Amino acid sequence: MASSDRSVGWLRTNQGVAACLVVAMLALLGYLLSQDWVYQQQRDGFRLGFFTMVSALVMLVCVGFTLIGKQKDQATPEMARMRGSDWLRGIAALLTMLVYYVLAWDAHFSQDWVRAILDVIPFTGDFLIWTVVFLTMGMAVLGVRPITSAITAGVIVSFVIFGLFLLIGIDLPQSVIGQLLGTS
Repeated sequence: MASSDRSVGWLRTNQGVAACLVVAMLALLGYLLSQDWVYQQQRDGFRLGFFTMVSALVMLVCVGFTLIGKQKDQATPEMARMRGSDWLRGIAALLTMLVYYVLAWDAHFSQDWVRAILDVIPFTGDFLIWTVVFLTMGMAVLGVRPITSAITAGVIVSFVIFGLFLLIGIDLPQSVIGQLLGTS
């Protein structure tokens, strides 16, 4: 049951959340439009970024309807109860995902200042190592106990993902582990 109580603050209403999502979608679209890979023609005639762009545009349209919809002034009970620490946890999770992406896929970063940082960190660009670390930490944060279960699950899921991608012929970034497995 949503509440229309404005005392929760505009940012917690459906319209406030939608406005934040519009900003995020516009930033995503701006990023996509600035990337060369988005425009690369594929064998099937589509551009590489076609489905990514369409998905972002559809999300933008849906969020736009939330901005102007009948329930724009309402806030869900969960949003009404959110504290600053909840926002910080969400931001920390997003930053963790960004760090994982940068460490596991470092070959995509050609800017000199990023390269200078990544060249100092060991095993950057090794999908398996960073995926194990990321999944293990994520499972531990989500409450998987004992910690050995989180580690075991992180290792197993990472190797299953890696193996499935190898089976369908998609190369993932790899260095040390790939050399040990003889796949690089």
